[in-house]
Amino acid sequence: MTSKRAQARPNNSQGGAQVQRASAAAERTAWSAAPSGGFDHLVWQDKELHFDAQPSLLQLRKAEVVVEKFEAVEDTKGNAGQRGELVVTNLRLMWVFGHPGGAGVQRRRPRQAGGGGRKASSLSVGWGVVEWVSVTVAVSAAAGSVRAIQLMTGYNNSRYEFLFSASVADSPRLFSCVQSLHKAYNSSKLYREVKLRGAIMKDKSPVLLAKEEIVERRASVWNLAHDQGSVGTLIFTNVRLIWFAQLAENFNVSVPFVQMASVANRASKFGPALVVQCTQASGGYLLGFRIDPSSETDRLAKQLEKLREVYCAHPLLGVFVSGSDQTSPGQSTHKHVVDDISIVEVSRGIHLREREGQRAPREGPAETAAMPLQDQAELRGGGGVETGAAADVYAVGASVGVPAKRGRLEAGSGVGE
Repeated sequence: MTSKRAQARPNNSQGGAQVQRASAAAERTAWSAAPSGGFDHLVWQDKELHFDAQPSLLQLRKAEVVVEKFEAVEDTKGNAGQRGELVVTNLRLMWVFGHPGGAGVQRRRPRQAGGGGRKASSLSVGWGVVEWVSVTVAVSAAAGSVRAIQLMTGYNNSRYEFLFSASVADSPRLFSCVQSLHKAYNSSKLYREVKLRGAIMKDKSPVLLAKEEIVERRASVWNLAHDQGSVGTLIFTNVRLIWFAQLAENFNVSVPFVQMASVANRASKFGPALVVQCTQASGGYLLGFRIDPSSETDRLAKQLEKLREVYCAHPLLGVFVSGSDQTSPGQSTHKHVVDDISIVEVSRGIHLREREGQRAPREGPAETAAMPLQDQAELRGGGGVETGAAADVYAVGASVGVPAKRGRLEAGSGVGE
């Protein structure tokens, strides 16, 4: 596999890449200029990859939350020897070296670009372009052979590899944080992407996501796709629009508000229809729904537009950070487990017995052989009890501990794995 990160920067002279970037920039400009309450509907931060991005592109957007921040992180492959700041958010990963403002938030003390006259540089890697994440061994210009987090990405028909290495003390937190964010992002795509014919229904009801609530449910609604009607049920939630067929619930569509370009009440050959135009980034789908009676079409169109405005004020993008667990910089985040056990003496040896009645072996072979047969049978039947400092564990679909200062990370898939 050939990675273009060996060149350190993409080839901006390619016509196709220029057209795609220009199209994305034009769509972002059009949305930001649209009268939508000052909220940029198009979420591009998780779908794009930027090298040496402008400081404005490194600022946090609404609903983008910093999950973790690491100092003195080296971009081992693209900027060897340069240690910058790595900011991990719920939408992307940003690495900044030499920028006075840093990434996401302003610094109190601006730092010199590069420290030794080296040019300032930065990266913005959206979770949507990351294909897989792993931990590997890399050769650092600053520390020699080190363990690094490896990201393989695909963007504009090109593939890029990133290697980030931190100090020995910060490496476990860096590895677990990046891997868990990537997994949580992939498990919560229904918040951000249009889904056709998906496994989103169960017993004629949608499988709700975390923090999602049903606002409106309307039966006998016709989907006018391909100039033919299919009767079904239309559902509005605080996150998305859902429609599914009455005879086959696997024939469905889920459109999150963040991917809606416009909502209108338009005339069709079937009569007044609720028309939803999706953004070009999500496929540019044009969906039409006929409501009976037709007098309800205008009311539902206004209600859907109002729900979009409320969503824009408080968007839900699928990965949430909550809690207030705080630790000092030098304080360990590992929790030691103390077993509730007691030591019981026997005639020819000792063994550990849990107070709830289960046995937990701790003796070596010689001590076990010296016990009576009954005690040996009880000892072998017990389950081992682990003690000591356990590594931080992240899970998808549940609230779990974030190892440093950031509380709990919740994957908003709504379905635990």
